[in-house]
Amino acid sequence: MLVVAHPVTTPGREATEVAADARSMMATNRPWLDLQVDGRQPGDVIGAELGQTVSVSVRSEGLGVESLELVGPEGVVARSEAASFQPASIDANVRAARSMWL
Repeated sequence: MLVVAHPVTTPGREATEVAADARSMMATNRPWLDLQVDGRQPGDVIGAELGQTVSVSVRSEGLGVESLELVGPEGVVARSEAASFQPASIDANVRAARSMWL
């Protein structure tokens, strides 16, 4: 398990509590996924015009990912198979036909 606590404190119970209160903590046993849409992070709202194309990048870090799927309201938008012991990735251009999520 990876715990990222407040960057200026030593990991421990107090630092973990501070990080949790600040909502700046992540716990995972891997793999790690990174998603960006037009350079923005998950949770951001992108004000795309109808018909505008947005650039989507998905990356996996760590072992254990066999494939990645980028999913939206209509189903699978893009899919990528990981090479043996290599991170998987997707780079796609998605047309914003309406208000949507990815």
